[in-house]
Amino acid sequence: MNTSKLKTLQSVLTQFAVIFTITIAAIAICEGVARQIVRSIKWADDPYMLAMTDENIRKLYDTGKPEFYREVLSEGWGRGVDVDYQPFVEFLTRPYEGTHVHVTKDGFRTPKDGPASLATAKRKIFVFGGSTVFGMGVADGETIPAYLQSEVRQSGREDIDVYNFGVVSFYSTQERILFERLINLGHVPEVAVFVDGLNDAIACNIPDATEFSPRIRNALSGGAGRTLLETYAVRSNVIKLIKYYTDGKSLNKARPGAACDGGAARADAIMRRLDSNRRMIAAIGRAFGITTVFIQQPVA
Repeated sequence: MNTSKLKTLQSVLTQFAVIFTITIAAIAICEGVARQIVRSIKWADDPYMLAMTDENIRKLYDTGKPEFYREVLSEGWGRGVDVDYQPFVEFLTRPYEGTHVHVTKDGFRTPKDGPASLATAKRKIFVFGGSTVFGMGVADGETIPAYLQSEVRQSGREDIDVYNFGVVSFYSTQERILFERLINLGHVPEVAVFVDGLNDAIACNIPDATEFSPRIRNALSGGAGRTLLETYAVRSNVIKLIKYYTDGKSLNKARPGAACDGGAARADAIMRRLDSNRRMIAAIGRAFGITTVFIQQPVA
């Protein structure tokens, strides 16, 4: 090959490499942007919470300071409070330091004057539940565990700390597994309180599955049986957005109660699961000397 042809080949290869690199970078940037847009559409909050008027907030919270709770709501689900993947329970609340919401690296919510760590010699009360226990829409000091902590302190017990292990959308199966996980890590409370009812009725999948289960299943299934191009077409957020805006194709938004059809048989299965989880939790409590308390949410 003469020098002229070699230079031409080198030039072509160089141009190809530059174009290829720019193309890959552009696709990555577009996919990153599209992923955030898709996520905001799929997991967007119901807008009514942030759209409430000051009068609505005054009535709902019985307060003369609606601006305070507007700040609290601004740190809510997807706007500060979020979750990370965790084995077995599938997800836990991500550590967060806001103005009105504080979540530690150990996954529990705490007021500024509350426990900062599980590594303490104090006696412990763990409270498990969903968003009701977590306190979505209220400040750190207004959650159920925070009020329990206040009552404990007022009774003169400075040797007891209350831990808020509420996680948005958690139901009894996840709470049982989290309870087991904490014990396995050496964190054995004196008392464990479980507040359940609503989310068990909403999480209707039998056998158990959370709203995140399909995403984990898709991640593990990979591209088995598909070509690289087919895998990209299925997973591309850019393509999902194009279909969403042009064909109106659903992004499979997670909506509570989507699997709840089934009438009395489904209701019986849900109540059987809740009862079974409570029995297993109580058995674990007896084995480790933990007093277990079960609170049924008053929901219809």
